[in-house]
Amino acid sequence: MQTRNIPAQNGRTRTELSEGSCKVKIHTVIRSKKGVDYESFVVDYYESGKRVQKNFSTLPEAKSHAKTTLMRLINGVTGANDMRPVEIQESAMARIELEAVGKGLLPVVHEYRRAHEMLAGKGTILEAVQFFLKSGAASLTKKTVPEICKELVQAKTADGLSFRYLRDLRLRCGRFATDFTGQISEITTTNIETWLRGLKSGEERVGPRNRNNYANAVTALFHFAKRAGYLPSSLNTAADELSRAKDVGGKIEIFTPDELNRALERLAKYRPSMLPYFAVGAFSGVRAAELGRLKWENFDFEHNLIEVSADKSKTAQRRLVPIQSNLAAWLVPFRENKGPLCTSQKTQFIIRRWLAKEIKNSDGTVEAGILWHDNGLRHSYGSYRLPILKSAAELALEMGNSPPMIFRHYRELVKPAEAEKYWAIMPPADYAKKMEAALAKVAVSEDKEGAE
Repeated sequence: MQTRNIPAQNGRTRTELSEGSCKVKIHTVIRSKKGVDYESFVVDYYESGKRVQKNFSTLPEAKSHAKTTLMRLINGVTGANDMRPVEIQESAMARIELEAVGKGLLPVVHEYRRAHEMLAGKGTILEAVQFFLKSGAASLTKKTVPEICKELVQAKTADGLSFRYLRDLRLRCGRFATDFTGQISEITTTNIETWLRGLKSGEERVGPRNRNNYANAVTALFHFAKRAGYLPSSLNTAADELSRAKDVGGKIEIFTPDELNRALERLAKYRPSMLPYFAVGAFSGVRAAELGRLKWENFDFEHNLIEVSADKSKTAQRRLVPIQSNLAAWLVPFRENKGPLCTSQKTQFIIRRWLAKEIKNSDGTVEAGILWHDNGLRHSYGSYRLPILKSAAELALEMGNSPPMIFRHYRELVKPAEAEKYWAIMPPADYAKKMEAALAKVAVSEDKEGAE
């Protein structure tokens, strides 16, 4: 702030206070009242395009007002003629303080109000900042939901997760990423639950189980983000407190003995290399994801056992599954096989497609397709096995489930007579010989494709 004393035309001195283009002048004038002359001091300045003049009886009063006015003009505080001098001074000083952080007064006040409302009396803003710094949130790498979703799928692919799991993860997390494109750290539990409750498949809302599957996928996404350093490691994520929809369970769908027999015959004829996948699923109850990880080395034909090791099990617990006599018969042509049981990540999809086809035979007859049942192989095993064992606990050990779940899903679903038919499904007498010839053809075909 500069102060200059400038000679005036009336012979008196004019004081001028200035800073940049802002100026405030103090004129000394002689006024007369009832024949008595006296000095008056006029503070003279322009504000909002209008000239303003204010009279003071003493020079100190005029100078004090001139300084306050100049500071207010410098900081852009206009239209505040009704403000008290102390308010004007506080406002001007606040603006000077905020210059150090490059913030304007109004944005700071707005941000303070929002923070105050969010805290709702649960703490001070300073306490919230201290907690924020202590949690490590200040050092987090900023990532958007779509970026993290892509990283999650890449990581799970590298971990060797099944095609089916990866497809499901990509679908569910991808839908979440489409609707939440911003920073993952800005998403709240309420945001996610509102989204889950609004999910639709076509015109209908998704069912409880489907909704819970979406919740599980989103939870996996948030846990991955936490491990990767995109969310505070010391705090629960927004997905940890999600409520789950009440799932009373859908209808358990199973293959009839006739459907299963026809399916095995069709695979033996048209897709012989994929028959083991279907047969093991139907007659051992191993989960689809576990089937995708099994190797022929896990089959102990001497003791009629399949080892589902901890790294291949959904529950991360090793279990031994018996090879039933009919399964052993269907697997005879494959006993010397090595490597993965599942020859393709799309094995189940290919089997499903082939079973659904209507096939025209050489004699002109049409063989109807076979309806696929979701999770039908495992459900069929549990349903037809329980009447034989008559023990939910024993079946739970074979299937890697809990006895209550076995009891709830499979009790009284199948009559003993139907169970006997199921376990009597055996290959025809010439099956092994025909399968060896069919598999040899497949091998020759694959060799030709590889050469080309």
